[in-house]
This record gives sequence, structure tokens and C-alpha cells, in this order.
Amino acid sequence: MAEIDVTFANQILNEVVNGFRIPHFEETLGVTHTSARELLAKVHAAAIRRGGNTQAFTFSEEETRFFRRALLATLDELGEDEFETRTGYSLEDGQKTLAGLPE
Repeated sequence: MAEIDVTFANQILNEVVNGFRIPHFEETLGVTHTSARELLAKVHAAAIRRGGNTQAFTFSEEETRFFRRALLATLDELGEDEFETRTGYSLEDGQKTLAGLPE
């Protein structure tokens, strides 16, 4: 299990679901596009309930594995030039979060 800032989690999941195309989505991320959309909806609802306050969202072990792969794909796809623009977080924030997640 992992706790991730709910707004950060929402931004990363939104990118992999809606922001860019991931070839072989299920093979690459380990979940179906439908499952990813469902988790995004759950995280998004939590972000709205928290009113933009910075609070952690707790992922299950399976969700944590998916989120790690989603974050890695987002870091790779957006890179330094686009990561902060599209997520609102620095590339360094993304890399620190990734380093703190179990493999």
C-alpha cells in the first residue's frame, strides 16, 4: 500500500487515461483501460471531496503497482519540458514520488 497526494495522483492517472496514447496499454500498465478509468474516477472523487486540500490517497498494493507504472510512463512521455506544464508538479516531484514507491 502507498499513500500519494490525491491531487498528484489525479493528475498522473488523468494523463495515462486521457492525456496521451500508450501502445499496448494493458501489457504496459498491468491493468485494462477500463480499470484505469475507474481508479481515476475514484481518485478524482476523493480530490473533489477534499476540496483541493493536499491530502494522501491510499492505494491498495495492486493499485500501487499500477500507479508506479503510470507515473513512470508519464515521466517518460512528458519529460522535463511537459511534465510540470501538464501535471502542475515538477519533474523532480515526480521522480521523488517514483523513488518512494515499491517496485
